[in-house]
Amino acid sequence: AGEASGTANVTVTLSTASGKPVSVAYATIDGTAKADADYTAVSGSVNFAPGETSKAISVPILDDLLDEGDETLALTLSNPTNATLGAVTNAVLTITDNDALVRLGNATYSAAEDAGTLAVEVQLNAALDHPVTVHVATSDDTATAGSDYVAINDDVTFAVGETSKQLLIQITDDAADEADERFTIALSDALGAKVTAPAQATITIIDNDAALTAQFSQADYTAVEASGAAPISVTLSQASSAAVTVAYTVSGGSASAGQDFAGSTGVLNFAPGETTKSFTVAITDDTVDEADETVFLSLSNPTGAQLGAPAQATLTIIDDEEAPLVQFESSFLGVPEDGALFTFEVTLSSASDMTITVEYGSTGLSGQDLNGAVSGMLTFAPGQTSQTVTINTTELASELQTGITVQLLNAINATLGSQSSTTLIFANAPRIYLPLIEQ
Repeated sequence: AGEASGTANVTVTLSTASGKPVSVAYATIDGTAKADADYTAVSGSVNFAPGETSKAISVPILDDLLDEGDETLALTLSNPTNATLGAVTNAVLTITDNDALVRLGNATYSAAEDAGTLAVEVQLNAALDHPVTVHVATSDDTATAGSDYVAINDDVTFAVGETSKQLLIQITDDAADEADERFTIALSDALGAKVTAPAQATITIIDNDAALTAQFSQADYTAVEASGAAPISVTLSQASSAAVTVAYTVSGGSASAGQDFAGSTGVLNFAPGETTKSFTVAITDDTVDEADETVFLSLSNPTGAQLGAPAQATLTIIDDEEAPLVQFESSFLGVPEDGALFTFEVTLSSASDMTITVEYGSTGLSGQDLNGAVSGMLTFAPGQTSQTVTINTTELASELQTGITVQLLNAINATLGSQSSTTLIFANAPRIYLPLIEQ
């Protein structure tokens, strides 16, 4: 019998009609159903008039508000008059629970991390004339209460006639790049209704943060050669809740590994929450004048992140040696008259790794234009410290009687020294001496 039926009728029969009155005693006996809680106990006699073969016993059923399973009680027959008891003298009466059903609106929910809240519906299958209460609680899975969402552990009450209640779960929007995370919500301990499926739902928080990237802090770094080392910073685009690693390589550009810097490889390890790590490039401070040189830096093989930009960078080593001086060996050169060719040197104060050029040109001592009689350009290859200038003394005989000034001009990758000009004159040419006038 249904719990809401009010009464259950149990039939007692005679095997055949009798010409005499027949009676039999009956009584209810508790099973899982309890008298006064689930039904009203009854006892008495069933009386059959002559010729009757069927009678009914009425058992009052009590409709409670408890969510419970189906329950049973028994009826037993005894002490028959003008008859004997048959094979079935005990009957089982089952009271079918009729409480309303309460459930979640869905078995799965999802919300973007920046949504703020997620609405979860709790439903009754019918409007009732009594209130219904059900307990609701969340539990962690990969999402963590307090950091990813605000936990719920409370009762939801349906007023008379209500069939739907809405729960708002607070979702926390953090700045960490992470996988989508899950937690669950479940119903239990209903009063006035029975919990049915779906009684539990999985809630997925969809991460909204940009992909985590690892990159150099800048595309170009510089370091003076004398510094000995260059610190290189690598950054994450944002803090991560998990460890991140990325490999780096230091290799030669125009600079040579082992000569200008120490080539290296390594792995940077970012602990959760860290956003900056650095490594050092060792630089060799030599004494050679050379051009600024470059070192290539690269990142690779990230774990827990992607490569961002820039993933390659350049370190420029600034040379700190002074450019060599370029000059004549002497500020005055005597030219012998007995040869057609005369050679004299232009020197560098030190060797350089760079190509050096310098122009030279001549004028007469009196300032006359010699129309480039002695002119040209000298080129010093890397490592060279001396070059020569050769003149034809026969062609310049008249000028050499009075003297020629040869001037160095427009030095590239070098600096003009104090002897950037020299005077050429025949060694036996007459000289004019000014008397010393004492004051």
